[in-house]
Amino acid sequence: MRIPLAVLIAVLSTGCARIVIHRKSDAPLPVERVTERYTVVAFGNHSMSAPISLADRCPEPLVWQDATTEVNGWQALARVATVNLYSPWTVEVTCVRR
Repeated sequence: MRIPLAVLIAVLSTGCARIVIHRKSDAPLPVERVTERYTVVAFGNHSMSAPISLADRCPEPLVWQDATTEVNGWQALARVATVNLYSPWTVEVTCVRR
């Protein structure tokens, strides 16, 4: 079974990604972590998911500390299989006490 060169290049060029946004460097211990899926389609031009409000994910008296977006292996495979027409992400919000 031969794999076409274009498919091999597409698979190798797509990988996992992880982006973490920190609110401040002297972080207290996390109280709660909220994880959900976020999906965009049509090369990122249209969102199928509602915007993720950090204030809604961390209700008072909690505030958000970190917001992490990640593409895991299965999500990367879905992107390759659909030529980036379907692009799922995992978003994790870490909440701490104010």
